[in-house]
Amino acid sequence: MSRYIKDMELQFPENEVQEIINSFLEDGGFYQGQWQGKSCYVSDYGLNGSGSFGSMNKNLQQIYFFDYTYVDGRLHFEAWVRDGKKNENGLTGAYNFAMKQPYTTLVLRLQKKLTDKLPAGSELRIQAESQNELLQKSSNKMNTGKQILGLLGLIAFFFAFMNVLRHLGIIF
Repeated sequence: MSRYIKDMELQFPENEVQEIINSFLEDGGFYQGQWQGKSCYVSDYGLNGSGSFGSMNKNLQQIYFFDYTYVDGRLHFEAWVRDGKKNENGLTGAYNFAMKQPYTTLVLRLQKKLTDKLPAGSELRIQAESQNELLQKSSNKMNTGKQILGLLGLIAFFFAFMNVLRHLGIIF
């Protein structure tokens, strides 16, 4: 799957949009980086920024990518997750959901923050809210997937524990 691409008609002053974007970048621990030779913002696994884990495994660095422009009242941004060394993956879909889910949540928060600043009942807000639904549905599916995996892990642990007790002769 390709990048998550979003275009939002905002008509806000540039400094207002820049403030919201800077807050998003800071919350996600983004820093200036590159993807395939192009300048963009990057963050490490867990969205905690460069060096947060001390000697982090190189495979967990520069996982999340973000690029944007704001011209004539229109915000265009792209968000993607690194898949291997040279491939990229969007924010929706089941593939690699555990890696995508924290970033999807952060991007959804950015979209909602921008949408909430639009006048209530305006055409721009109605349009933005309907576009936000796709990402929200994907985020909900990823949360459900994490819960199912957690439950399966608990069940597997329980059966393994019972087998150990049986092997030790504690239960029959």
